[in-house]
Amino acid sequence: MAGADLVLPGGSAARDHLAGLMERHRVTLAAAVPTVWTDLLPALRGRDLRSVRLLLGGGSAVSPTLSSGYEEAVGVPITHSWGMTEISPVGTVGGLRSQHDRLDADARRGGAGGAGPAGAAGARARRRRRVRRRTAPRRRGRR
Repeated sequence: MAGADLVLPGGSAARDHLAGLMERHRVTLAAAVPTVWTDLLPALRGRDLRSVRLLLGGGSAVSPTLSSGYEEAVGVPITHSWGMTEISPVGTVGGLRSQHDRLDADARRGGAGGAGPAGAAGARARRRRRVRRRTAPRRRGRR
């Protein structure tokens, strides 16, 4: 297990305050809804944010334009994630695998990713049969 600091914004969500926290505390991972990312982007220009490794967006889809703006300003695009309080709260985190190498830049930013390490993702097929892709190892005696 690795140690980390948790940086919270306190009572202010003002863009200059958030950008200052990210710079001062050398934040490596940040998560927000697209509305916050949109408001924050202009305040990031000219700041030393080389520490940022991952930016997560959730709550609604992150536009390719917004993600590209962060890639230009910080060097890291916003990665889409999905989840609800009932599922940890993160259900999926976007990420690319070798099978995505041929996709263009916009398509590479558009996915919600695979299920988290303890979850399973699925979809209903037309005939109402369950189609599942497990990401966690199966337990004996379970299907």
